[in-house]
Amino acid sequence: MQDTKAGRDIKNNVKEDDFEYFRDIVYKGQCWFCEVRFTNKNPPTLDRIDNSQGHSKNNVQLACSWCNVKRGNRDPFITKGLIQLKRYYLAKGLPMPLTDEDTYHKLRPNITGGLANAFHRYNVKDETHINKLKLEGQYVVSYDLDYIMTHVCGYDFNSLYPSVMSGIPHDFIKYTG
Repeated sequence: MQDTKAGRDIKNNVKEDDFEYFRDIVYKGQCWFCEVRFTNKNPPTLDRIDNSQGHSKNNVQLACSWCNVKRGNRDPFITKGLIQLKRYYLAKGLPMPLTDEDTYHKLRPNITGGLANAFHRYNVKDETHINKLKLEGQYVVSYDLDYIMTHVCGYDFNSLYPSVMSGIPHDFIKYTG
């Protein structure tokens, strides 16, 4: 269906006769990208090596569903490098950029900082509301959202920068001087 829709040749696509060949590979194999063994929770999918061709036996390799989706139509070697880098970050507990949109949307309601810390010199768990700033006319107005802080993750002393520098006159900062 996918190959037909994209206008690729389908006469050499994987068939039922190839079941035993792929069964042996799945049994012994692992994902080509993340190198994790296949399980019921991590099932294999067929990833095309050359995306301009169909799912023929010599143009597919096994990849877990997550890696196959992440690759899309991108270069397989760059994708493999990014996936390996993500595994390294996770294994070493290192901070990493959010590249997954779903993860970002799960975290976004609890991301605070910047002026929120300047408005609230202290944050109290289950009491302090998360603020949203809106420009109304020539004024920036702070609104309390329905979200309440459940955790205080750390302090961002850079958000206090305007208060620290308020004694130094500056043309762009009206409250200085």
